[in-house]
Amino acid sequence: MTSRQRSRLAPELPTVGEAGLKSLEQEVLYLVMAPAATPDAVVQTLQKHIIEALKRPDLQARMANLDLFYEGLTGAAASQRVEALHTRYGPIVKATGMKVE
Repeated sequence: MTSRQRSRLAPELPTVGEAGLKSLEQEVLYLVMAPAATPDAVVQTLQKHIIEALKRPDLQARMANLDLFYEGLTGAAASQRVEALHTRYGPIVKATGMKVE
């Protein structure tokens, strides 16, 4: 498993970190983002309703079946995670000339 935590679907499989290969950890993030100029009241309303939806038992069950989990990152914590990924992968993208098509 290349994630930081064990899979709920295959908990017997160790993570690459547990196997001593922490540098091979990979993660996929699903984030909801709004333009920087979005009023704080709008951001707070969106955040509140998205969090409420993600806590619904039926959605939690669907996410579990896909081995997805809700971390609850918002604001600065989410921005820090994105920046860490940018720092890690930015040089690789630049060096290889990768482009979105």
